[in-house]
Amino acid sequence: MEITYCPNCGHQNEPGARFCEQCGCDLMRAVQAQQEAQMQAQQAAQAQQQVAQAQQEQHIVQAQQAAQRAQQNTNMSAQQMAGGKTPKSPKQPKQKKSHLGLILGITIPVILIGIAVILILTGVIKLPFMDSGKKLEGTWYEFAATTPEDGLRSLHDLAVLQDKEADDIRLTMTINADGSGQMIGGGEGSKVLNWTESNDRYTITCDGMIYTGNFETDDQFVMTGSDDVKLHFSQNISHQIPNQIEVTPSPSPSPTPTPTQDSFWGTEPTEAPSDVGDSEEFEDFDDADEDIEDDDTAIDDDTYIFPNSDTEYLTKSDLSGMSKSEINLAKNELYARHGRKFKSKELQEYFENKDWYVPKYSPKQWDKKGDSFFFNKYEIKNRDLLKKYENK
Repeated sequence: MEITYCPNCGHQNEPGARFCEQCGCDLMRAVQAQQEAQMQAQQAAQAQQQVAQAQQEQHIVQAQQAAQRAQQNTNMSAQQMAGGKTPKSPKQPKQKKSHLGLILGITIPVILIGIAVILILTGVIKLPFMDSGKKLEGTWYEFAATTPEDGLRSLHDLAVLQDKEADDIRLTMTINADGSGQMIGGGEGSKVLNWTESNDRYTITCDGMIYTGNFETDDQFVMTGSDDVKLHFSQNISHQIPNQIEVTPSPSPSPTPTPTQDSFWGTEPTEAPSDVGDSEEFEDFDDADEDIEDDDTAIDDDTYIFPNSDTEYLTKSDLSGMSKSEINLAKNELYARHGRKFKSKELQEYFENKDWYVPKYSPKQWDKKGDSFFFNKYEIKNRDLLKKYENK
């Protein structure tokens, strides 16, 4: 490329001239500068073209992304309309230092201590030092009763009001450690009882009656029935309270003469009343054909006729040589061992002279239970044997 016109002054020079004839400008440099300018222009054009192309490509990508987002929005709308929900990515919670172990380590012991205190206060748990030392196990004897009508009355007063003897109405409790026991007396024989204890309060069940009881003192126990009658017991059979009813003692009877064979045994047998049970016939007295000295010996002797009649079987040889009166006494001796009272005045006086005799049960009370309630197998067998020989 040749330049004829000077780029500096515009003078037209000859072709091939190196310098401008007018201003002396270096035409070769001018050509190079012009070429460089053209090249830069081309590069600039290419750069602009590349920028435009890049912008176009970016617009395409953005359009594609926008299209994808639109499609996702369309899908989400469709799912929501169908009842579905697009799960959101869960946010990761920040890790915090846990104090749960410390809280549980303090709270659980406090709760357990609170429960233990409640159980101790309610009596469910008893500590050794909390034991009152009072034990219901043993034998208890009634000495008084409190009724809504009469208030507190001694056993003596209660017996007078009922026209009975104190021993006839006295209740005796035998309490076992296993929760069982017996209630004896009151004119009703022996009854089974059961008892439980909770927080020094006792519940006693006997013959359908439920009693609640507690200790008044270490050796006095009171229990209240559903009829609001309080029964007072002591482990001392001699314990009593002052009486409110005074009984004028009846004149002492004239001394009873020592019975002879005829007056004691009678010339004819004493017949038992028809309404008395089988045991009543053991009060009958047969004519004694033996020598009176044998009978007097039996009457005056304070020992048993057969000391082991409640633990051994009697034999025919044991009865050999005995009079009918002695056999009759031996037979009634079985009943006297258990405290049976006798309608016969002679028999009652005879056994009252024995130190071992303790009268407890009237004939009516005895017959209500029957011989089998009081007698063991030896006594039942010996009773039958004595009866057989007595009737020979």
